[in-house]
Amino acid sequence: MQTIITMKYSEKSHMPSIYAEQYGIIYKEIRRENEEVFINVSVGAYITDRRTVLLIEDILSKILRAEPVECYTVDDVVESNSLMKIELALVDYYMKKSDDKHYSKKVRNFYKKHGISIDGCLPGIKYNNDSSCVLISCAEKDNKKTSVVRNFSFEYLYDVCELYRNFADGRNLSIDELYLIASNMRTVGGGKKKFLEKVRKTDIEWAGIFAAFRKGHMDGFSCEMCRYRVECDHCENMVATAKPELNRIIRIRKEDYCTLKEAESDLFHNFIDAIYSNDKDIHIIKAQTSLGKTRMIIDFMKHNPEQKFIIVAPTHNLKNQIYSDAKSSGITNIFNTPDIKEYCISDEIMEQVESYYRIGAGIKVIPFLRKIKNRLKETEPDYRNISMYLDDCKKAKNYDGNIVTSHSRFLYMSFEKYIDYHIIIDEDIMRTLLNIELVSINKLIQFKRNLNLPASVISKIDFICNCITSGEKKYIHCERIGSLEGVFSEITDLNNVDVNLYGLLQSECFAVDDKNVYFLDEKFLPEVKMIIMSATVDSTLYQILYSHRKIHFYECRKAKYMGKVIQYTDYSYSRFFFNENEKIIDELRKQTENQVVITLSCIEDKFNTKYHFGNVEGLNDNRGKDIAVIGLPNLNNVVYGLYAMRMGYMGDVHMCCRRIKYNNCDFRLNTFDDKTIRRIQLWLLSSQLEQAVGRARLLRENCTVTVFSGFPVEQAEFYNTH
Repeated sequence: MQTIITMKYSEKSHMPSIYAEQYGIIYKEIRRENEEVFINVSVGAYITDRRTVLLIEDILSKILRAEPVECYTVDDVVESNSLMKIELALVDYYMKKSDDKHYSKKVRNFYKKHGISIDGCLPGIKYNNDSSCVLISCAEKDNKKTSVVRNFSFEYLYDVCELYRNFADGRNLSIDELYLIASNMRTVGGGKKKFLEKVRKTDIEWAGIFAAFRKGHMDGFSCEMCRYRVECDHCENMVATAKPELNRIIRIRKEDYCTLKEAESDLFHNFIDAIYSNDKDIHIIKAQTSLGKTRMIIDFMKHNPEQKFIIVAPTHNLKNQIYSDAKSSGITNIFNTPDIKEYCISDEIMEQVESYYRIGAGIKVIPFLRKIKNRLKETEPDYRNISMYLDDCKKAKNYDGNIVTSHSRFLYMSFEKYIDYHIIIDEDIMRTLLNIELVSINKLIQFKRNLNLPASVISKIDFICNCITSGEKKYIHCERIGSLEGVFSEITDLNNVDVNLYGLLQSECFAVDDKNVYFLDEKFLPEVKMIIMSATVDSTLYQILYSHRKIHFYECRKAKYMGKVIQYTDYSYSRFFFNENEKIIDELRKQTENQVVITLSCIEDKFNTKYHFGNVEGLNDNRGKDIAVIGLPNLNNVVYGLYAMRMGYMGDVHMCCRRIKYNNCDFRLNTFDDKTIRRIQLWLLSSQLEQAVGRARLLRENCTVTVFSGFPVEQAEFYNTH
């Protein structure tokens, strides 16, 4: 709401334009009666306090030489004058009528007449709970002195602030814009001098305005007053944009949220566009957690029984949940691919099965189980359980209806028979595609000595070992070995293999130091059409990884959370921070004792929780609960380095602290120079934090998630207690 004050001019010589232009006062002429002119002056504030109304009317009477007639409020937003501009106009008015020594006394006397005492030249502005505002005495406001920012770079401000660039280049600016710039430059060393050198001639006594700002301990005006606030990557004001506080996260611009129904509708229309596109491309739909992706897919399957689907879930638990929900919805032609851990096979047999998977020899599991089954008696539990598992594997291979499977199993499926299927991948599959493994140098050398290996394998191991360095990791490229069936057939005793041999020999990207070899065990998406649906997916990384394929990206509109996120940014809350500050863990444990805690795996035992970053994706058992998310889930630099290497980057992998902009926020992070490797880091950090926050289902549940992290999360209210 705004306040309108109607003013009347009774003499021809006193025309509004003569005085209003001196102070940049915006007005609208509404009528003329006889020799009287009536104007409306809009004040950009909702004022109900009678004393404040009389005070504003008195100021306008003085500076405009007009008589107040009436005052009322309106809902319509029109071009208006800020309360601060009207206050500053009064200061300038008395400066022109007095000498430099006495103008401030006259300003103080003016406010004293209205019952407001001030130390400098400006009263405070207080906002009430109903959004109305009043002018108050200095004693009633927080009169903390504003510290002067030293070592301020005006060159950097010129680069990042469009308004300041216009000012420095000598372009015409409004009085409001000059006030905005002056209020900010008052708070930095050398700012007053720089402003007075650059400002074009106006009727305003700028030296006095700077004095008023100083005596009133004024902070720089907000960037929300700037005409470039939408397109500019700004912080809260010009000074913060060029030099923000150390650990402060600043929201650059407000997100445009829609209703939940509108977001659901947008998701559905994007899904329909992707489903019915006639191509073999990758379609990526980015939609908020708990927006209803899974429910929408199941409903679509139910109403389109003639179409067939493969639904791919990140975990076996989520796969089982999707299958159960589909069956409960009346979908009968659906099969849940088997998870061997659910068949109660004895530990001795499972140890060998897990060994095959661990070394990348999954193709050996089914032949091994058949061999074991043939040795068992039909009355033995393992015979029945293995038989059930093998039968279900055969059914999965031959099933002609809808299929629900996991990320990892999906990547080993043969797709010749699934040409007519809709493939929908629930949650981002990138980390399953790019798995980082490590093997110690000693184990690799021992592995080479003890086994009768083909020459191609020995050659690759020798090449890797010859690159061993002391100190920093060295990133190397090595050709993959083609067919591995022959390799596995030549190794007679796989029981002595304790290395992901398949991944090692197929990998092209390695990092070595004096102790370990790290390698990228990459899986590949099939060359068929698929839809990936996730809240944290980065389509650009898919485009880099699959540059030979066309990527269609759909970003769904976002709805405002029903619940809320409170985020504390006092520290980074990284692993290194907790190692150096163990007392903080005790403080956080007390603060979060009544909340479900999701934290770093290295400290989860300190919080008596079973949840950590990386193991909560898709979980629904904390829906509607208050959750505490604690930590900055940075991964080992080698993960970022190998990911970036796969995407074409071969430079240094070094971090340093800097302020960056990401997801409409400006914040400080230990990160990389190169944009590709930084993008990978930001995606991984954001993914893990947002997945943790998403467990509360804030979009549909009125609960609170408290985050302790130096990395911003969606829709958070940021607090820094320091």
